[in-house]
Amino acid sequence: AFMQNLLSQMQEVTEPEKQMAQFLAASRSPHSDPLLRIISCCVKIFPSKLTGAMQNDCKILWDTLRSYLDIVQSFYHIDNQDTQQLSISAIASLCPIIEAFFVFHSHLWPSKEKAHEIDSSNEAVQKEFASENDMFGFVCRYSTILNSLMREQPELLKSPLAKITLFPSLLSFDIKRKHFQKQLHQIDSRPSKVLKIRVNRATMFEDSFQKMRHLSAEDMKHRISVQFEGEPGVDAGGLLKDWYQELSKQIFNPNYALF
Repeated sequence: AFMQNLLSQMQEVTEPEKQMAQFLAASRSPHSDPLLRIISCCVKIFPSKLTGAMQNDCKILWDTLRSYLDIVQSFYHIDNQDTQQLSISAIASLCPIIEAFFVFHSHLWPSKEKAHEIDSSNEAVQKEFASENDMFGFVCRYSTILNSLMREQPELLKSPLAKITLFPSLLSFDIKRKHFQKQLHQIDSRPSKVLKIRVNRATMFEDSFQKMRHLSAEDMKHRISVQFEGEPGVDAGGLLKDWYQELSKQIFNPNYALF
């Protein structure tokens, strides 16, 4: 009801500044945050009912949200810094409802492989997929707004809106950079683990193979510490260098027939 009333008020005036004043004069709906929590719970508890009665119950809300965003998006084409800043404030106030939309339609997100295929396709293929998939269509239609929202609130890259990163072509460069830095930070913050390898220098290649054959790809990303049997040296980088050099030579040993 809050959004429908606000939408009707904004449609009564045609001047952008007055439309924004209408919005800023209205307080943010106190029901926005509870709505996000309720929809998040429903999606987890009743995922099979999203396409039934629940879908019809929320249709009015989502249609009103789209109509409201259509009005606000028109402000981005106005060469007026104050008006554009007001539009960002308007969208930020409805952020919980936009997040609720993403949560409610989370089942429509394609797999990473499919998303990469679509993102790499030409415009005609993307338009066709947007007409078939409500979630992708929403992101394409309001990519300017969503980019502005994530630019103003970087923490949204940890929210349901982070799914947009499945389609890099729809993100502005600065958002992609922030997402990349976030991924690097997550890697750096992982608990450090040392992979200790003890081998005989004479049979280094065979010993290394036996030690590492059962390791996963994730294990191989940890720091490696090498110890040669019968040698008192502590690996401060030099032993690891020797190990890599000898390993690279043995890989091309014709007796192993690896190539």
